[in-house]
Amino acid sequence: MLDSAAIAEMEEARALRSMSGAARMYASAHGGSVEVLETCGGAAIYAGPRALWTQAVALGSRGPVPPREIDAMIEFYESRGVTPRIVLNPYADRAFVRELTSRGFVIDMFEHVLALDLRGFDASAAVVSETATAYTTEWVRPDGALLDEMARAWVRAVETDDQAERFREERLGLAISAVHPSLRFAVARDPGGTIVGVGGVDCDPGMPLAMLFAGGVDRAHQRRGLQRRLMLERIVHAKQTGCDAVAVGSRAGLATERNALRLGFRVMYTKVEVVKPTEGLAEPL
Repeated sequence: MLDSAAIAEMEEARALRSMSGAARMYASAHGGSVEVLETCGGAAIYAGPRALWTQAVALGSRGPVPPREIDAMIEFYESRGVTPRIVLNPYADRAFVRELTSRGFVIDMFEHVLALDLRGFDASAAVVSETATAYTTEWVRPDGALLDEMARAWVRAVETDDQAERFREERLGLAISAVHPSLRFAVARDPGGTIVGVGGVDCDPGMPLAMLFAGGVDRAHQRRGLQRRLMLERIVHAKQTGCDAVAVGSRAGLATERNALRLGFRVMYTKVEVVKPTEGLAEPL
């Protein structure tokens, strides 16, 4: 049986390794547009004032944090004109959480982390709807025109007031992910060859836990079982790679959560995003 504390520990380690690692690799190749500060037991990532990657991960997960490190993390973001945003799991150090509260951090968002034990998972028993079989899937490495097409598909998957801004930030997020060897993407194409679905997975031989991320299907192609099919493709890849379990994050009630529960995932714990609102500072999407 999967243990929530163990899953949280593995997920924090994965996020720290893959997200901060990808950000550093991207920064090395593209200059100072992406920055990483190791702090508070984790990493604070800056990829632009509205970037999806602009967030701090794995903070407070290794025990007490010196107050000066918390202040340095806040300064790291505010000096760049952006609201500090931290992703916390329920096992974060309590004193660290209280220090954040005393500095004006408030809850902004909740996200469930669901996990599936792959040691007994039989992919052949999972049913894919007939409508989903009309699409083709393939594994890709985002770059060039493909990167643009994947970002456009992601924008069509969500409701947004500013499609141009969302496209820029989704493209940047995909570009950062693409440089890290453990982050891979599957795409779904309609019969005409257009990409209408995207899904990422973070897994490598030797990693006990894989993580699904960046899953989205063009709204015109939703409710056809396509997200489930992309999820299955990535689960099978994680199992074949040798991972013992796979996890996925989802806000409560979304299609990601519903599909995961139908495939046998269960909710392990809930993460919370906290922010320090300050007038005049930009907030990530």
